[in-house]
Amino acid sequence: MTMACQLRSRNTPTQKGKQRNETTIRFAVDVAHSSGFWSVWMAVFAGDTEIRARLIRAFEGTAVDCFDGETRPVRRVGGVL
Repeated sequence: MTMACQLRSRNTPTQKGKQRNETTIRFAVDVAHSSGFWSVWMAVFAGDTEIRARLIRAFEGTAVDCFDGETRPVRRVGGVL
């Protein structure tokens, strides 16, 4: 199992009452930030708004205002950057 799959599976809400560990979340964001491939990590954590929000903030140059509260891309008028 890949590291991304392991991180994703540890953080599913279906785990029997286990709360998310802040250390695990930070680790996931740190690994993503150090390895790059932002869009891949956004896809890996597609169902995890908290980690996606942290990824958006962690990658320098990512425009926070281009995402809604659920970390979905916001349509920009005319697609202007």
